[in-house]
Amino acid sequence: MVRSLLGWLLLSTLLFGGEKELIIAVTQNSHEKSIDATYLCKLYNQENKAKECRVVTTKDPLNALVKHQADFAVIRNDRAYNFQQSSGSDSLRSIVALHKLLLFYITDPKSQCTRLEMCKGKSVHVAYHIDNSQGLIEIVRDKLKLPSTTLVDLNDTALEKALKKREVVGALYIDREPSAYVASLLQTTHMTLHQLEGKPYSQLVRQYPYLSKTRIDAQAYPSLDHSIITLSLKSLLVTNKDHDEASVYHLTQLILRHMQAFQKRSPIFDRMSRKTLLEELAIPQHRGAFKAFNEE
Repeated sequence: MVRSLLGWLLLSTLLFGGEKELIIAVTQNSHEKSIDATYLCKLYNQENKAKECRVVTTKDPLNALVKHQADFAVIRNDRAYNFQQSSGSDSLRSIVALHKLLLFYITDPKSQCTRLEMCKGKSVHVAYHIDNSQGLIEIVRDKLKLPSTTLVDLNDTALEKALKKREVVGALYIDREPSAYVASLLQTTHMTLHQLEGKPYSQLVRQYPYLSKTRIDAQAYPSLDHSIITLSLKSLLVTNKDHDEASVYHLTQLILRHMQAFQKRSPIFDRMSRKTLLEELAIPQHRGAFKAFNEE
């Protein structure tokens, strides 16, 4: 028993570091291995020689954070909110909203399903690739009263093949904005983006604090000749409620000081501002982050 415990502690130290390290956990998925976390650690290490920041990839960043195997984690805001609600816990705190994630609805322009709510009884296949998208898509399906809609987990390659062969009427896909993959998919499959807008979607936004509406401009993606509205989420930097205030304050200040550097690094940060960093946090903000934002 003691030997097993010592072994676990040693493995944990090797994987997640000790007191001289600051660990940010991200998912193993390549879409989240993670421009923002990696760059944040780089900035931190340039200014702090006493403690090294590094990014650790893991199947479940939230689990690593809750078990104190990581100091911070990058997760979707719906995951943070649902954890707080389902566990009855108040243990998580947000720091900032890092970037936006859009729910893209892709379908054949000749299909009867150009509006998702018209697809009753149809087979709408779903791709999941960022941190358990299925929960969000099931919420949308249930709100639209589409119980017979088929939800199938297809990886990127299988999804593209199914759309090319018209084996499915469409797909729901979550990705960062702008999405190079969605742009490529639209070109190769000759499908189009369609909006998720109307009364049921407005009800979802009012019901779930992690959701918002986002406009995609005309010409932003192939074959998109007019602007459309869709649902969006945010990717959050989060920590435990009991994480020390000074550490969170310093990391938040680092982000605020280097917003222009983030903007130059990737198009996903083009609209980063003090305002967007606080949008759709969905869970309470850590006191250290709150202090950094409210300084004169």
